[in-house]
Amino acid sequence: PYEDPRLAQPPKSPAPATFDQSYQAIARDIDRVRGQEDGVAVVGKIAGELRGLREELRHQMTAGLQREFEALRKDIERAFQASAQPGDQSGGGKGSAELGVEFERLSSAIQTLAEKSDDRSVNMLRLELEQVKAALDTLAREESVQAVGRRWDDFDRRWTAFEDRVDADQRKRSDAPGLSMLTDRLEQISNAVNNLPESLSLRSLEEKVRTLAGAVDHFARQQDNRGSSTFGMIDERLDEISRAIVASTVAAQANSFDPEPFERIEKRIASLAQQIEEVTQVHPSGEVIDRLNMLSSRVDDLAGRANLPEQAMERLDKQIALIADKIDRAPAMPDADYIFQGLEQRFDVLSGMIERRQGDAIEQGNMLFRDLERRLDEVVDRLDQRVPQIDGAGIMDAIDARFSALAQRMETRVRDSASETAIRGLEGRLEDISSRLDSSAAQVAGIDPALIRSLE
Repeated sequence: PYEDPRLAQPPKSPAPATFDQSYQAIARDIDRVRGQEDGVAVVGKIAGELRGLREELRHQMTAGLQREFEALRKDIERAFQASAQPGDQSGGGKGSAELGVEFERLSSAIQTLAEKSDDRSVNMLRLELEQVKAALDTLAREESVQAVGRRWDDFDRRWTAFEDRVDADQRKRSDAPGLSMLTDRLEQISNAVNNLPESLSLRSLEEKVRTLAGAVDHFARQQDNRGSSTFGMIDERLDEISRAIVASTVAAQANSFDPEPFERIEKRIASLAQQIEEVTQVHPSGEVIDRLNMLSSRVDDLAGRANLPEQAMERLDKQIALIADKIDRAPAMPDADYIFQGLEQRFDVLSGMIERRQGDAIEQGNMLFRDLERRLDEVVDRLDQRVPQIDGAGIMDAIDARFSALAQRMETRVRDSASETAIRGLEGRLEDISSRLDSSAAQVAGIDPALIRSLE
């Protein structure tokens, strides 16, 4: 019952005790009324169910009566057909006898249905309601509630004991050294497989290509002349460059080169693109397109001979040196506004192809890992079905050794000495080109600040 905080003080009169008794009586009356309401609701629900049952029985009885009349109709038709045949007087008499028997059976069935009238059903329904009321009088007493509480507490204790046993079994299984070592090896292999596509630095290459496309677009908008034949040639060569870069990307995924030298080359190429942009502000060159054509042909050669990276790097070094020599004496280059819009579209297509290649590599790695898990499950099942005398420790040691060797092969890469030498030579040439471009760019009077911001 509700107690006012002010009543906690020492009573000055017997009124608070009277209030407590009245509150308790009101609480008991409310509980009793709620119990009666619940009982009435239950009785109403039971009455509705009984009405539904009565309708269902009536429907079934009607269906049975219809079947009986249908069977009687068929029998009468057969009897008339038999009696209508000429020269069969004995058959007609027999059919009349059968018809009389059927009529008697029908009369008895109707009499039975008459005895099962609605008054009898109502009386049975009232009897069932009285039984339900008698059952509700003994429902939800204090003893039954306490019994249910005791049973629930017993069930709770048994469930807690069951959970403790299951947790203990799981801890015993997880404490096995062979399973823990196998789990660690699987995690190492999963990490190595997931890191394979990331080691190729495809996203950084995509960003560099987008930056170069923006620089070329800005450079093309500053020109005044137009040349349709040159534009068509640039479009064709850019298609070839796109195919060559895609082929070289696939070859790089297959050969798994060390990404650090390529990252340094990307930085050098970005610096070279910025310096080319600064120089072409004063010396726009038509021969730059020729150099780009030669460079694209060399890229095609590099994609076709991916198995010999050192030779491709040497040829790329020579072509970059030729481009640096031609930049100093660059004549005017015609404008290519609408063609360079196609150039931007080509670079977008190239970016999408690179993303698809990377997604295919990730999916292939996931498929390999799932296949490895399936094979491991098969090995575990076969080991469980073996004879108990087989040495389980020796088998786990062999599996551990195999996984160690596999993880070591996936994490380590063999570097080619010739490829390292070619890359170092290419870096030296790029540094030489950078210094020469710095000296030529020092002669420029002004640089477009918008171009610098786009390159940054």
